[in-house]
Amino acid sequence: MRRLKKLLDSLLFGDTIQTSKHNTQENEMSKWTVWANSGVFGPYEANDEQGARDACARDAGYESEEQMAETLEQPSDLQAKEYDPEDFE
Repeated sequence: MRRLKKLLDSLLFGDTIQTSKHNTQENEMSKWTVWANSGVFGPYEANDEQGARDACARDAGYESEEQMAETLEQPSDLQAKEYDPEDFE
């Protein structure tokens, strides 16, 4: 978890781009691709885009995307879109 937090922080500050994958434990949700700048973090399963961004922030050790932005004292660059396997090729 600490490694993903460091990765997310580095991407938000424009450092080296890396990739991480994770699926949440919840059922009956849509898959989303989450990214910041040029780094892809997904796929994530969530009810909506915000839920996917929150799941990514939780993977990085924050409670939510909002709490991450408050902690880092800058707006979040996380974005989400419907999952496409080609995002990971």
